[in-house]
Amino acid sequence: MPVRNYRDGVLIVQDGTTPTPNEITIAHEEGNLQWTETKNKVVVKDRGALDSRRAGDEEVCKLSFSANHVELCGDVDTETEDPTLREILHHIGNAAAWLSTAADGEEFAVRFIYWILNPDSSGKDEKVVFEKVALDSLRFQEAAEANTIAIEAEDFETKPTVTRDDYAA
Repeated sequence: MPVRNYRDGVLIVQDGTTPTPNEITIAHEEGNLQWTETKNKVVVKDRGALDSRRAGDEEVCKLSFSANHVELCGDVDTETEDPTLREILHHIGNAAAWLSTAADGEEFAVRFIYWILNPDSSGKDEKVVFEKVALDSLRFQEAAEANTIAIEAEDFETKPTVTRDDYAA
């Protein structure tokens, strides 16, 4: 089984519309998606000596990635144009009508689906779903070859859901 790398990944963003969500595939993603699942622990001591350890407070799952800049905003005069990543995460422009994946009254969130494709075996791709992703920060950086947009966000879950499935683009 070969080691996977950035060439084997596909990142999709969806809203909460059912049964068929609005979605875009993040084009020109640099292949640096990362997330952190934190498991806090409480260490119990007995007069300074280690006694036991138990589960601590839950933490949200943090994720980040960057993509080459294509557009910051879409053409609002064209109803069929896909929204940009910035529009989606800010819930503005061509994404203003997107529905949140979070509960009513919570901050706007979207679903990120990260596919890790298996070049050796059909139907054995890995599907990583972050259900309630909300933007923490968006950083734009100008560069000689390609401008970039860097995203930091949190998924209002302790960890993503990881399953095996068949990616059919």
